[in-house]
Amino acid sequence: YKTSVIATSALREAKNRDEFLKKAKEATGLDIEIISGEEEARKTSLGMLLGITIPKTALMADIGGGSTELIFIRQRKPELVHSLNLGVVYLADKYMKNDPPLKKDLGHMDRHISMEIGTIVRPFSELITHNSKLKTVFVGTAGTVTTLSAISQHLTKFEHNKIHNSKLTIEEIRNIFSKISTITAKERVKYHPFEPERLDIIVPGTIILLKILETFGFKEVIVSNYGLREGILLELYRKTKT
Repeated sequence: YKTSVIATSALREAKNRDEFLKKAKEATGLDIEIISGEEEARKTSLGMLLGITIPKTALMADIGGGSTELIFIRQRKPELVHSLNLGVVYLADKYMKNDPPLKKDLGHMDRHISMEIGTIVRPFSELITHNSKLKTVFVGTAGTVTTLSAISQHLTKFEHNKIHNSKLTIEEIRNIFSKISTITAKERVKYHPFEPERLDIIVPGTIILLKILETFGFKEVIVSNYGLREGILLELYRKTKT
């Protein structure tokens, strides 16, 4: 069998990454490949599409802990990818120092996210407009999106078959956000009892998701429970067949 070890934004940005890579190699005998944000987005898109039927074009987003990847695909192939410096862990650490979060801090976080997304609006909007006849859809992956789907369906345990390929409307997302953003972390557990560790980062993640939907004019998101890991596995599998 073949083992592939991939590192993303945490090691891309770590000041001591060379030291970490050396110690990891000594401890495991494995080489770690640090991939760029663009390569992360490309691999993620491969995984996200597994088990999902979409039209010819789609905008895809992977809202992660250290970054958010946006991918425009045509005929199931990435045409434009961009890695945004918007990670839910970083945003939660910076703007959610109070429990429940202060309204002014949520406002600051909202503006931060809007400014970052604003830097890449034009190229993606042009592609969406140019392909308007193809009815571009929006697909999202990672913990924020799957957690919101679970909350909307009132699930008490993680059920892949109910979450993967489900849909969330922008109204549903706004309604959930209005509830979870004004209460304490302890109170949020009642909405999502099986993964309480996600309940702080879901607030910034939901703002990112809403901003993407609003910015590009989408009314709903198709939820994928697959992403980078599955994309890496798919590429490894294909390489063994060539």
